[in-house]
Amino acid sequence: MDVYVDGACLNNGRKNARAGSGAYWGPGCARNVSVRVPVQTNNRAEVFAVLCVLRNESPQKPLHVYSDSEYVMESLITRGPQNAARGWDVTNGDLLRDAASLLRRRPAPVTFIQVKGHIGLKPHDMADSLAKDGALLPDALIMHPLPTQSCLCSFRSRASA
Repeated sequence: MDVYVDGACLNNGRKNARAGSGAYWGPGCARNVSVRVPVQTNNRAEVFAVLCVLRNESPQKPLHVYSDSEYVMESLITRGPQNAARGWDVTNGDLLRDAASLLRRRPAPVTFIQVKGHIGLKPHDMADSLAKDGALLPDALIMHPLPTQSCLCSFRSRASA
């Protein structure tokens, strides 16, 4: 299963920042999602997108996650063991810890593939659009992830995407 993820943050680093995550499975797929993210930063939105996919995709199916985020690749994949040894006492450690926990529990493999953003790769452009849509969702739909909570509870599906 292939899924493209992206995060977006409008006014990143400012008090009025608004972050969103997007995940794109394919044209017309009901699982294409836009999610409003708490703690408004672009990197948090990138990790949150991965976490939502891991929580909502069957753990029995092999998964290919495409992302343009160097931060996700570095923090979760490359430095994951070091971050875990520190008790995830790093920026966005709560989300990284939850993602690592879900990865460890999956019987099927997950492959992360880094793509270049904003080069006209349509599936990634769709994930980017979904992430921007998520940042524009009302504050009432901000997700507050807990280890047992699914991202399905307050996202907006874009089956038409």
